[in-house]
Amino acid sequence: KVDVGKLLLNPNNPRLFSREEARIPLDKVMDPGVQASTLKRLFPNNDKDRFKIDELVKSIHENKYVPEAGGYIFVRRLEGADCYLVLEGNRRLVALRELLADTDILAKEKPDVLASIKTIDVLEIIDDIREEKLQEKISYLLGTCHHGSHKDWSPFAQAKGIYERYLIISGQSNETFKYN
Repeated sequence: KVDVGKLLLNPNNPRLFSREEARIPLDKVMDPGVQASTLKRLFPNNDKDRFKIDELVKSIHENKYVPEAGGYIFVRRLEGADCYLVLEGNRRLVALRELLADTDILAKEKPDVLASIKTIDVLEIIDDIREEKLQEKISYLLGTCHHGSHKDWSPFAQAKGIYERYLIISGQSNETFKYN
């Protein structure tokens, strides 16, 4: 169980970037500016809710937050900090924050909903392995969550995931890659 306030949006979410050089280093993800720009990319202040976060807000408002129904939020603890980076579930985190922005109203209208979203169950990746291997594991996890799932990745993100998986399976690297 984790307080929603201790969860950070992942600026390297495959939905949000299309160039590897745009990747934000792990030691910079806690920066308030990085978090604000990630939020704006997921849920802009205009009518373009391309990730359908308003639908998630409405669903949680009507039904409470039920991770078993909509999928758990996968996280990893950031070293030296009392917070977690959301690996899978960034849209849900934005929806939960939207609801928590009006806690007084929610407490009066839907106290059961408020109780279900202040502290939530998450699944933490706790492997004690090298960062490179952890990134491979996270990539595999995200791929299994999304390919053929309820939300498609962009063609770039799908191709990148397939390519990275191919490298692992074939025992190749970017430098030694040969299509076979």
